[in-house]
Amino acid sequence: MNKIRSLLSCLLILSLLVSLCACQSSGTEEAAKVQLPTHVPSASELVSDKLVNPHTDWAQYDELLQKINTETDTEVRTRYIREAEEMLMAGYWIIPLYNSSVVYMSKPYVEGQVYSSSSMADFSRIKLTNGNDTLRIGGFSNISNMDPTLSAEASVLAATYLCFRGLTRVEENGKIVNDLAQSIEVADDQLTFTVTLRDDSYWSDGVPITAQNFVYSWQRTTDPQTGAPYEFLFNCFEGYEEGQLRLDILDDRTFVFYLTTPCPYIYDLLSYAPFFALRQDVVEANENWETIPGGWAQNTGFVCSGQYTVNEWKYNSYITFEKNDYYWDHSDNVDRIEILLNADATTVYSAYASGDLDCITSLPSSVISKLLKENDPEIHQCSSFGIYYLALPTNSDFLKDKTTEEAACVRKALCLLIDRNFLSNVLLQDGSTPAGSMIPVGMSDGNGGIMYEDIQTTFFNPTAITDDREGTLNEVRTLLLAAGYEFDEDGTLSDATPLNIEITAYDMIGLYESIQQDFSVIGINALISTQDYSMFFTLRDSGSTQMTSSAWLADFNDPISMVGIFASNSYCNDAVLGQ
Repeated sequence: MNKIRSLLSCLLILSLLVSLCACQSSGTEEAAKVQLPTHVPSASELVSDKLVNPHTDWAQYDELLQKINTETDTEVRTRYIREAEEMLMAGYWIIPLYNSSVVYMSKPYVEGQVYSSSSMADFSRIKLTNGNDTLRIGGFSNISNMDPTLSAEASVLAATYLCFRGLTRVEENGKIVNDLAQSIEVADDQLTFTVTLRDDSYWSDGVPITAQNFVYSWQRTTDPQTGAPYEFLFNCFEGYEEGQLRLDILDDRTFVFYLTTPCPYIYDLLSYAPFFALRQDVVEANENWETIPGGWAQNTGFVCSGQYTVNEWKYNSYITFEKNDYYWDHSDNVDRIEILLNADATTVYSAYASGDLDCITSLPSSVISKLLKENDPEIHQCSSFGIYYLALPTNSDFLKDKTTEEAACVRKALCLLIDRNFLSNVLLQDGSTPAGSMIPVGMSDGNGGIMYEDIQTTFFNPTAITDDREGTLNEVRTLLLAAGYEFDEDGTLSDATPLNIEITAYDMIGLYESIQQDFSVIGINALISTQDYSMFFTLRDSGSTQMTSSAWLADFNDPISMVGIFASNSYCNDAVLGQ
């Protein structure tokens, strides 16, 4: 007994000594001084000479985009693209996080799924080898309408592709082939295109698809009153700048369109939703077609041109599609498709695991990493030209007391603090890679080469905080000192000059908690404002947030698809540059 008491006494003493040492160690760490930069350049010396005031001088960016869209020398065009991205990134209004990859799951009996390089899913040609005639898909967010002209989000576009088709389409091997077009003849100047439609192309009510349908749709898309998010994709078409595209109808099945400059990705564009045909009598049959442009395509039974028609639609629940007998290609794709309108990855994966779904487009990151490590045959991964980033809208009250140069220094400091290696390799584990530019690694430069071969060649080093932590923290402090902030001896921001920022998000909260922790290393206080799906986009689109999560998937393999969305008149310009 005495031995036990003696032993307990020794353990108690040892515990107290350990605690004392820990306290002393902790106190030593708290008292440790950080060597602050002794020389701090002015903010103007620390920013790119391409930096402009986004409120007053963004017209320079618009002019550069115009040069890109009209330049016929591809080498010069590539140089303009590099200048545009440098101007975009100079102010760090856009903070790239990671380049995404497409991850989805499908049962072994599902065949024919197509994902383009833009991560766009096309389920219209899927076949089932298990004898069933209904394909059940999960992972879609809610869909309000399926007007191709107004479609922008990935889920909406994937559903829209079931009901509408374009002049061309992307095959499973990535090859672009004709769809509603019988032929597309291009003149020697690469500017004049004569389109002949298939004789057997019909609308879902049996009415022939005509040249006039395409002309009406394209003019409607570029009409500012329509509010089409992708109207800028027509900026290489003759007449775009004047507000009236030059389109000549030769007969019911033939029309001609003209470009202002050769466009290497024109056939990609023709497969994309904004270039689909629409019928004027169908669109304008809706009583409020002028004030609610997409109203005609938000209920069952609307007339369409693709493989399927909508026969059931319950908002926030599901949509069912039935095969369109009037579509020209009567291949043996499934007769019926059911889409579950629920974007919660955990719920969707549970439904798939229980056998209630055949294919899903979203699943929890923890499940992704596990299944990829196990080489599960039902999980599929393919590369894409997609990027996730943070947008810092220029018209929010954040940094309103700073000069253009000082504000750029602050945003660059925030950018450098983010541990992208942790985000990609530890948190996500889904094949994503750190991003150091708006243009993804591997994307074409538009001149036969690749814009960025690897992350070491991108605009900034996305792994700086990992490669050289102390050096990067020193750079961050220098940037903030130049912007007027003060630091205490421990290297964190002084209470006299706090830096507070609100991050607005609706999903992937763990990712933003990681970024929140990265910012806290030097005393930046980041508050995460979690919103529901609809409120998040309302706030983001208003440009009133301080920092928001965002993502962009290239519409085609050309860097203009990435830098072009930040034109001052672009619907997709979520940093509200020039607005």
